[in-house]
Amino acid sequence: MKNNLVKKVNTQDMAVCREMRAGRQIELLQKYGGSLISFTMNIPGEVKQNTLIYKGFKLAKRSILERLNYLKIPILFLQEINEFTGNELYISVYEDAINVKKALCALEEADAFGRLLDIDVLRQDFSKVSRRELDLPERNCIICGLPVSSCAPQRKHCAELLYKKTQDIIYTTLVEDIANGVSVIAQKALLMEALTSPKPGLVDRYNSGAHKDMDLNTFCISANALMPYLKKCAEEGIKCESPQNLMPILRNLGLLAEQQMYKATNGVNTHKGAIYGLGILCAAAGFLLFNEDKFNSDKLFEISSQIAKDEVKSIENLKGETAHTGGVEQYKKLGLLGARGEAKEGFPSVGNIALPTLKARLKKGESFNSAGVYTLIALMANVFDSNVIRRVGIKRQEELKKEAQSLIEKGFNMQDIIAFDNRLIEENISPGGCADLLSFTYFVYMLESETL
Repeated sequence: MKNNLVKKVNTQDMAVCREMRAGRQIELLQKYGGSLISFTMNIPGEVKQNTLIYKGFKLAKRSILERLNYLKIPILFLQEINEFTGNELYISVYEDAINVKKALCALEEADAFGRLLDIDVLRQDFSKVSRRELDLPERNCIICGLPVSSCAPQRKHCAELLYKKTQDIIYTTLVEDIANGVSVIAQKALLMEALTSPKPGLVDRYNSGAHKDMDLNTFCISANALMPYLKKCAEEGIKCESPQNLMPILRNLGLLAEQQMYKATNGVNTHKGAIYGLGILCAAAGFLLFNEDKFNSDKLFEISSQIAKDEVKSIENLKGETAHTGGVEQYKKLGLLGARGEAKEGFPSVGNIALPTLKARLKKGESFNSAGVYTLIALMANVFDSNVIRRVGIKRQEELKKEAQSLIEKGFNMQDIIAFDNRLIEENISPGGCADLLSFTYFVYMLESETL
């Protein structure tokens, strides 16, 4: 929504707007028949349009369309109009007006945001279905909660207070909607990574890989326990003014998330790497989706890089127990940047290797599982995995990369991967870093594919 549309309206502006709306309603009812949905936002005061209001309108539009789709109500025509006098949505539907109004009243009655939705449903005779016809009570005031008729005529609440309350409701609703959407997709990504099978050396639907302390159930329990953390990371991304200020906040949230993970899994480290990387990606997604109209994976990676810009520098400053983690030791001995370097560079292994690979395999018609297995092998062929190095050293890691590359070059089937899995289990090799990157890839792919 462009800022040049943000200006104050006067009484004449609104009178002209209402007249034009009535004309459109008549025209659409005559042209398409059926019933007509005419939706606007209840925005008090002189400003009917700004970026926040527009975002709220788009969220409401999505909710209306999802409701109609769920109830299989056919749409004959849809038109959106955005002016400084407000946003308007017209939908001609082939359904009885009473049934349509009943369906959409659920949105109006759901929460505080619903109070801002003015969803009129018109019949062929141009009359509106009233709330009284549906035995619904009068709508309440957003300030005092009393019926509007008891305070609006007396103007008990000033326009400034009503406008501010409206903006607060829209903002709160948008934060909740985006954070919920991001965290649900993040959790799905964790679960889908766990279910992808077979995965050499890793927990999957076939076995527990090179792990004796965890299985598929452990991963599912852990993914569930991390849901509040993933949502909180997205919320912090939405609320922040600059992504560069997020890392200290995310680090503290991550420490608490690790505690919740260990509590849920009885002390088993299932998702420590995912807590780090997916936390950054969720925060970046929250920031991007709130500040941009469309999702773009390149921008997501760029924002992630801004969040983690000082992560490699921070390694040198680590003291105590945190200075002896596998990733830090490998950086000091081998110069490998590990998860911190991946985040600092904007997850290049995801953006340049895994995501293009996943998309290409899916485009060929492969199942998500098969495409995911291939993507994992592509990651194993290109990534220095700190888990592998910690278990069997850098030399074996180099050999493992070549083995994975060889599988890709010759063209493998699932039996080849099962044999590869058996070898890695025998050697106690678990490419957990690549598994984390696979879950990040699923996350970004689903963000691109799904509408939040």
